[in-house]
Amino acid sequence: MKHPFLSGLCSVMLLLVLSGCWDHYELNNMAIVSGIAIDAGKHDKYKVTLEVINPGEMTSKKLSGNMPSVVYSYEGKSVVEAIRRINTGIPRKMLYSHIQLVVVSEEIAREGLLSFLDYFESNREFRENVNFVMTHGSPAEDTLKISHPMVRVSSFKIVSQMELGEKEWGSDPMIKLRDFILAWQSDTKEPLLGAIRVKGDVQKGNQITNMRKIEPSALVELAGSGVFHHNQLLGFLSLGDTRNVLWVQGKLKQSVLTFGCGEPGKMGSYNVINSSTKKKVNYTDGKLKIDISISIQSYISFMECKVRLSDNQEISRLQKQIEAYMEDQIKGTVSKVQHKYKADIFGFGDLLDIQQHQQYNKLKSNWSPVFEDADVKVKVTANIRQSGITTDSFLLKAPMVRPENEQEATEPD
Repeated sequence: MKHPFLSGLCSVMLLLVLSGCWDHYELNNMAIVSGIAIDAGKHDKYKVTLEVINPGEMTSKKLSGNMPSVVYSYEGKSVVEAIRRINTGIPRKMLYSHIQLVVVSEEIAREGLLSFLDYFESNREFRENVNFVMTHGSPAEDTLKISHPMVRVSSFKIVSQMELGEKEWGSDPMIKLRDFILAWQSDTKEPLLGAIRVKGDVQKGNQITNMRKIEPSALVELAGSGVFHHNQLLGFLSLGDTRNVLWVQGKLKQSVLTFGCGEPGKMGSYNVINSSTKKKVNYTDGKLKIDISISIQSYISFMECKVRLSDNQEISRLQKQIEAYMEDQIKGTVSKVQHKYKADIFGFGDLLDIQQHQQYNKLKSNWSPVFEDADVKVKVTANIRQSGITTDSFLLKAPMVRPENEQEATEPD
């Protein structure tokens, strides 16, 4: 060669580019994990269940009729050990980079056995934005075993429920793994975690026939949220209380309000299409004062009362009803969290850190009694922008007979 030096340099560069990865695995030797469930073990400390996708049932144009995912469980003295020991029965390397969901059982949460979260945060195989949820009254492993005809992989179905629950009604806080860890590390803010439960027969629900039924034998449903002190579960909030927390936090934009419209036994529904929240905290005279202002835009979607929707005075009266109802509901939730759990899941302490940093530094080490004793004011401003009903209801003219024993309904928790 005319230029031996250049030839040698090119050879070295090609070796660097074409060299293999020390930790590579062939794709056909890997199994994609979509969800992880963690329960207390019977023989060891933890029981870990993995949901693994069956690719043949996800990509084939003609399905074979097998389950779209398979679950594997193993126990270990630590979560890491249990995960690694699962491979004793599976001939493939587990791929965790596509995981959608981590579920922990109520038992694990009550005992405060959540130190394993450090493994998920520090391990490069797991993403920080993975969805994190707990169970209420059900083993965590059961939630990954329930099949469903609309979304075939259990983890994907649960995540879709959580996303729609947060967006359409406010029934789930949609907590990521990183969100929980940050709240755990905070000096004043306590973690909140969405809850799910299994409704129905688990044994029938984990069979492929469950996907072929008009009415499935079992379903996984949203069950409110859990309130924590650091890493230990204190108790649960209902779906309604969970929505109120999201309203205070400013995370909720859309929902539906249904409550009595002023006539005995009659209801009205309002679609909230936008909302905004402003919070102000002030520590003076030895007391924390919290002002919460919520503004909502809505329209009437259903009305049993005889209301003329073209009458501005009637619309103004309905707006005041919405304001009074929301203020009462949100005050009740904040008071429950203050006095029953004494846990600042709203982040008022973080807000005080921004608005009165010196006071925050004095109070953060003993924040729970400060939060419990705080004066909270809630002000809601409601604006009915338009009616979802095109004309005044025919009920204004139609005679109605209502059973004497019918009681006034209330909005479900």
